[in-house]
This record gives sequence, structure tokens and C-alpha cells, in this order.
Amino acid sequence: TDAELGVVPEKQAVGSFEQVVSKVRPFCVEFTCFSDGIPVSQGSGCVLDGGIILTNAHVISDLNKTPRAPFDMIFVNFDEKFDSGKYLVEAMIVDFDEDIALCAFAGGEPRLPAGAPQLNPEADIVPGKEVFTVGNGLGRGLGVSRGVISRDVERNAYGHREVIRTDMSVNPGNSGGALINSFGQVIGINSAKYIDVSSEGLGFAISINSAKP
Repeated sequence: TDAELGVVPEKQAVGSFEQVVSKVRPFCVEFTCFSDGIPVSQGSGCVLDGGIILTNAHVISDLNKTPRAPFDMIFVNFDEKFDSGKYLVEAMIVDFDEDIALCAFAGGEPRLPAGAPQLNPEADIVPGKEVFTVGNGLGRGLGVSRGVISRDVERNAYGHREVIRTDMSVNPGNSGGALINSFGQVIGINSAKYIDVSSEGLGFAISINSAKP
């Protein structure tokens, strides 16, 4: 439900850009997925209220299998500044059509601070609005990318109900990372699978509205 996922309306900004980033970073994770003991996929994600981890379905799933299914073992880790552990997680809900997945910690759980990022499906998607993401671009560790929304929300695009375009470079490994607005709220989920090698300053995120039933 909306309450379980921490869905909230827009509100006053929580501080400067640096302060918003500092509140979100402890909840951002890198994914490493294994098949037959071999690492086969990397990506990003964000821990929401209740320890639910939001990411892309294609990050945690073997799309070459029939039927499609999550990888054998899925691990997440945080920025070492906040937590040096590696945590086993399991897929709870996987929506292959919308490329969205929710995972839960399967063993030990991290000690997270209060104030996990909340979803805002009602956020204004307006060109020029500032956004950022924290992701594991090219598998080089969690880093912050900053940009703006490039155009009005695109509906029924790329197989999704709603897609948000930004001017941020979204590289392999950034997939699954949360798109965050200036209020520190999750408004989308980044996906690198629409980007080719010639793209520059072009990012796509699946709108949180696409994650709602």
C-alpha cells in the first residue's frame, strides 16, 4: 500500500542540495547478482521504509531464462562510509513489464538511520526541475549525479506507463537507482537499458506512477 511504501506529497525542501544528498545516501545500495556462483549483474537500488529495496527487474533477474526469474543469489552493499557489510536479499515482487522489483533483506539487516526516502507519485514533473541520483555507474561504486528534468512526462513510452527524461548520464550500473527530487523524495527509477554508446547527457527513469497498481 501507499502507507507501507512511504508515499507522501511534496512538502518544503529539507535543506540545501548537499543536505538532501546527505540524507539520501545512507539508503542507497549497489546490487551484485550471481548465477551458478558467478557474478553476472550489477546495479543500484534504494532502501525505503520497512527495509524494502526498490530497483529494476532487469538488475536482479535472468531475462534469458524461460520463464524469466530472479538470479540465484542477490547481494547488496552500502557505501562503506555508512556500512561495510554485504547483505543477502530476496525478490518479493518482480514486474517484468514495468521493469520494477521490490526486494527484502533475507538474513541480517543493516542498521539504518531514521528518515528513509519516501515515494512521491504526485510530484510535479516539470522541465528544469532539479533531480539527482546515487548509483553504481559502470560498477565503480556509489556516486552522485545531478541534473534537471528535460521534458514533460512521456506516457506509454518504451513500454512503460510513464517515463521521465533527464539530462543526467545514466550508465550501466546506474539502473535501479532512485531518481530523487529536491525534497529528497523518490520520483522515479533510473534505467540504462534504453541508452546506447553514442548517448550523452540523456537519462531515462521509470516514473514511480508506473510502480503503482
